[in-house]
Amino acid sequence: STWGLNSSKTASKRREPIRVSEAEIEGLRTNNASVMFGSSAYPGSFPVPGAGVNAAFPPHAQGSGVSYGGGAALDMASTVVELPKSELIRIPPFSYLHVTNSNANVTRVVLGPRTFTCMDDEVVVLGPAEMVRLPPRHFCIVTNPVVRDEAGRVVLEASGQARLRHGDREVRLHDVFPDPFPLYPGEELTPKTMIPLQVVPENTALRLRATRDFVDREGTRRTAGEEWLFEGHRTYIPQVEVEILDTFKAVVLKPNQALRLRARNPCTDRSGRARCAGEEWLIAQEGAYLPGVEEIVVGVVSAVVLTDHRALHVRAEKNYRDKFGVERRTGDEWLITKEMAETHIPDVYETVVGLANLITLTVGQYCVVLNPWDAEARRLRIGLRELRRGPLNFFLIPGESLSPEGICAAHVLGEEEALLLTCREAFVDDTNVARRPGDRWLLYGPGEYTPPVQVTVVARKRALLHIEGWLNWFFWITSVRYQ
Repeated sequence: STWGLNSSKTASKRREPIRVSEAEIEGLRTNNASVMFGSSAYPGSFPVPGAGVNAAFPPHAQGSGVSYGGGAALDMASTVVELPKSELIRIPPFSYLHVTNSNANVTRVVLGPRTFTCMDDEVVVLGPAEMVRLPPRHFCIVTNPVVRDEAGRVVLEASGQARLRHGDREVRLHDVFPDPFPLYPGEELTPKTMIPLQVVPENTALRLRATRDFVDREGTRRTAGEEWLFEGHRTYIPQVEVEILDTFKAVVLKPNQALRLRARNPCTDRSGRARCAGEEWLIAQEGAYLPGVEEIVVGVVSAVVLTDHRALHVRAEKNYRDKFGVERRTGDEWLITKEMAETHIPDVYETVVGLANLITLTVGQYCVVLNPWDAEARRLRIGLRELRRGPLNFFLIPGESLSPEGICAAHVLGEEEALLLTCREAFVDDTNVARRPGDRWLLYGPGEYTPPVQVTVVARKRALLHIEGWLNWFFWITSVRYQ
């Protein structure tokens, strides 16, 4: 705001500054004056700020006072004008400065390489700083980025300050910014390092979610909260509107394996079938399977290998049609044998109860089955008993069970033996004799006897005495009692 004039009348005296006000400088400008100095230390002339004002140092003016061309004079023996302070800053290539004008309070960017002269009303607030250099296949994220027009030029405010998108972020790629670029006032890198682009390998996908409404790089309009998959093998180009939630890897299914999936939300699976939230299904195709964005992997289900001696016992969890085309109701239980399939992968609506082993009856063996299965009526005959004789192989249908006696051997009677029998239910025996409950009789040998379900063997007896010609044997003391 002022110019300083240092005065010294003698060499031994200390120079003291003499201030000239702006009004006096303005008077010099108005009168087109010249300032004459009597010091030989400043020969020649230099410009004084203002139109037509010069300060001259003629040799003959040594020792004289200061005179103004307009007639005014300052009585000084020797004077020195203190020039405005300036600073020279050398900016290397690919570097920049942030310079703030103290009067306008506007910060601008000065790019190198150059030598910059900083005036009194300017302050260097940053730099020299290196420009941001993006290596190939790298990107950076800039917070509060500048606004650019369609041609890519920075948009400036009326004051000259670069316009910013406050609170926003911008992804800058090497393909778009191959040359080093400066950060404008207000911009900052988050994070401070360059980030390599992520390569999504084959059979892998990124689960993405939109943080706001936008149109992605493929031209698809996305809404806030929407999720989708970015499948490989490709390079993922990040966007500030998208966040990465998870990385999915394909599940490789081997023979006799299936992938159990559950729908997170209503969706359409990869086969084009609509699924409701919570619905489960199986994928039994061999190879790699990449679950969809709305598909949750419950687990991998392995097939059960069925043999001639082993069957699978399953139970239905809801009404549905099984893979064999049979309608099943909730709670139904049945067996899957080798005759139906050599291997079986339990369906999502099937619960494996266990494995059923084959029951084998040889010649001379029998068993009693409780609650036998009626194949024609397709239901259990609750409370009934069924006699099964060998040789025979069978599986117990779910609901059936063996009597407590289990597998028994047929009674083989000699000539001196007999069985004491009692009737449990009314029936007609093999000799066409009607038996009533509670009847007791003896069955004489020799022979083999398998008691029907209506008969209980009470005891096994042996003869004590045999008299020739008598019609009967006598059975008294020696006996084996069964009940």
